[in-house]
Amino acid sequence: MIFLSHSSIDKPLIDEIAFELINEGLDIWLDKWEIENGDLLDDKINQGIKDSCFVIVFLSPDSMKSSWVQKEIQETISKESTEKKKYLLLVKLKDCDLDQKISNRLYTDFSISFTEGLSNLIRLLKSKAKNIRKLTNPLIPIKINNLLYVDTESLYRLLSRIGDIIKLNGIQKDQILIVQNKEYYDFKSMAYQEFDKFKISGNNKDSISYFREVLRSIEDLEETLIDGIVQILSQGQRYDYYNLVKSVKWFYKSIFFTIGSKLDQLLNKRVKDYTGVELVHSPFGSNISAAKFYGVKFVRYFDIWKDTNPNDYIKFCVSDDSFISRDYEKFPFQKGFIEVYDPTEWFKYLVPQMVRGGLLNRKLPVWWDFEKAKIGPS
Repeated sequence: MIFLSHSSIDKPLIDEIAFELINEGLDIWLDKWEIENGDLLDDKINQGIKDSCFVIVFLSPDSMKSSWVQKEIQETISKESTEKKKYLLLVKLKDCDLDQKISNRLYTDFSISFTEGLSNLIRLLKSKAKNIRKLTNPLIPIKINNLLYVDTESLYRLLSRIGDIIKLNGIQKDQILIVQNKEYYDFKSMAYQEFDKFKISGNNKDSISYFREVLRSIEDLEETLIDGIVQILSQGQRYDYYNLVKSVKWFYKSIFFTIGSKLDQLLNKRVKDYTGVELVHSPFGSNISAAKFYGVKFVRYFDIWKDTNPNDYIKFCVSDDSFISRDYEKFPFQKGFIEVYDPTEWFKYLVPQMVRGGLLNRKLPVWWDFEKAKIGPS
């Protein structure tokens, strides 16, 4: 494990570095992921340093003034003295005067070029990889841009490295780490502040109750998001990760369309103004909303079912110019799944809609074996 020691003021940079290190398959100790409400800070930090094969101190004017960083440096130097082994690594984020304890040590420099510095750090850590334990349950960070868009390239790169581990050990909710951009947390914070003002203003109880329920539903949707991603990525034995990442992208976007629309109810369309997209509570609630969600002119709805129970079916939409829709234009049909299988349509359309429907409405089926399924127009 690699312990990241830093000033809280430098957190945005540290979060980005941590994300990249995890995507290289490295095990990271970062306070925001490891320390919970009620934990004794000294105990958790000292244990983190004790368990780590390296401690990276990120140097900046703020970290050099931080009492916590100074404690972490001292604890690591003490560990080096006791075990006669090097544990302390230095990364210079910004020009600063170094503490005397570390002034004679070399460092990796991020202050001239962040990209080059990060590349050098990753190369250094990988060269020492023999000292870094292999993870059985690695974190899977999913980086979000502009609230609505998953960094699919980074996610696929990570899954290419750890996919075999996931297939062997499975995947748990606590492995999924959504790395949201700062704006989302700002919007949520504004919504809670609006609610506080709303209560103080003495508005009627029904309105306060409605406001509270909207906030609770946002929290529930965040849980649904994690549950759905786990469901999708757990299918690595059955489908390739390239297609599953596509499903994660569209499933995430469908949930955040709903979350964004709820925040908009409380923030007078500020979220919509930020994303530049018309957010709707249910992206698949109508042909018009589904077409806007996917950025196509029209959609067509189909049902998929199994002969063993035709009443147990999944309803989903695809673009009007998709393979299934074009085939339907030639002749109305009921066909087998294999006959119309097209990865683009199944992983962009069917899987995200199926998982969303199954999580938001527990009565709806969620299958993964479609081999004997039939399909026909709704």
